[in-house]
Amino acid sequence: MASLSHRFRKNDLRHARIISQIDRKFIACLFEDWLGIGGPGGDNSDRKSQALVLIDQHAADERVRVEYFLKELCLGFLHDQDKVGDLASGVQVRELSPPFPVLLTVHEAQQLNSSPHSQTAFRHWGFRFADLSNVRFHDSGTDSADGDSNAVYTQVLVQGIPEVVGDKVWATITPTN
Repeated sequence: MASLSHRFRKNDLRHARIISQIDRKFIACLFEDWLGIGGPGGDNSDRKSQALVLIDQHAADERVRVEYFLKELCLGFLHDQDKVGDLASGVQVRELSPPFPVLLTVHEAQQLNSSPHSQTAFRHWGFRFADLSNVRFHDSGTDSADGDSNAVYTQVLVQGIPEVVGDKVWATITPTN
């Protein structure tokens, strides 16, 4: 049996004929002329190819959501970078009250603390930190297998996160009753 491999394009989806939903999980579609061998003017103009395609609707929904999040974040980042228009055109930020502690390695915290460039980059993406000059460093109390105590951590306080991911992040950091 011959095996065909084909990557569908957005245009293929635009011209697909939806047949039905299957088991609330898949969308059955019929793609006409999916290999491009039919149509006027070609040697095979009288021959149409068809393909039955099942689309995982949950995976498609997640893909659409991720693309929406990325578009909103990236456009906000670019507006914030260019200082175009008013402040509302940048990444929308959800303020956290009280600020939420996040565990970083000492190296990461020092990099963040000592690099205005890194702080600005995080700010452009919608992340706000409490005063980083007050960050304290402490040993986690654990040593690595070779006796080296490089496992040193600290906490930084996050004051704001991008609004577009706010509900998802907030759901993972707040306890439910």
